[in-house]
Order: sequence, then structure tokens, then C-alpha cells
Amino acid sequence: MDIFLKVTIAVLITAIISLILSKQCPEMSLLLTIVVCCSVVIVMVSYLQPVIEFSRRLVQLGRLSTDMLNVLLKVTGIGIISQIAGLICSDAGNQSLSKILQILTIVVILCVSVPLLEEVITLIENVMGDI
Repeated sequence: MDIFLKVTIAVLITAIISLILSKQCPEMSLLLTIVVCCSVVIVMVSYLQPVIEFSRRLVQLGRLSTDMLNVLLKVTGIGIISQIAGLICSDAGNQSLSKILQILTIVVILCVSVPLLEEVITLIENVMGDI
């Protein structure tokens, strides 16, 4: 949690600096925001590592397909990246790009989820066949 607090303080300081810079040099303000967002994503990955390890253990214990875990991780990554990119677009004043990115994210998540949905259909067919 110590790292979380330090990163949170750094983000707040960056927000203040960015606000000051936005009046004099909006390009630098946006660049600073992007750099700090990328840095936070790197820290975020370290927090996700125990979750990924736990998920792998769960897959092994439950004898689940690793494809299901991969879909979950991909969807999570897509959502996080999309959210950050959309916020940066909004900060840059381009709401249209932010909104279209949200729509693209939904379509990509649906596409990535097809194997999971196929697995659900197979499971339903197996259950219905047993009745």
C-alpha cells in the first residue's frame, strides 16, 4: 500500500502541474499526463501479478481451460487500456474520440469473448443432452 500512496500523491501533484501548464503550454500538459498514465500502468501491472497467479492456481485446481483465463485477462487489459486512452482523449478536449473508443472497446471485448461464449454453449448442450 505504500507504493499506492506514493503513486496517488504523484498523480495529484501531476494534476496540479498539468493544470498550471495547460494555460501556458497545453501540449506539455497533455504529454505530462500521458507519461504519468503510462507510469501508473506499469505500477498497476505489479499489483495485478498476485491476481494472475491466483487465477492460474484456480484454473489448475478446477481443471478449467486456460483459454477462459486468457479471455478474462485480455478483457481486463482491453478495458483498462481503453479507459486510460479515453480519459486522455477527454483531457485533450476530444469527446468524440473518447466515445468512439468506448464503442470500439465493446466490439473488441465481444470479439475476444467469442471462445468463452462458445464454451458456454457447449456446456449448455452437454447439460441438455444429459436430460
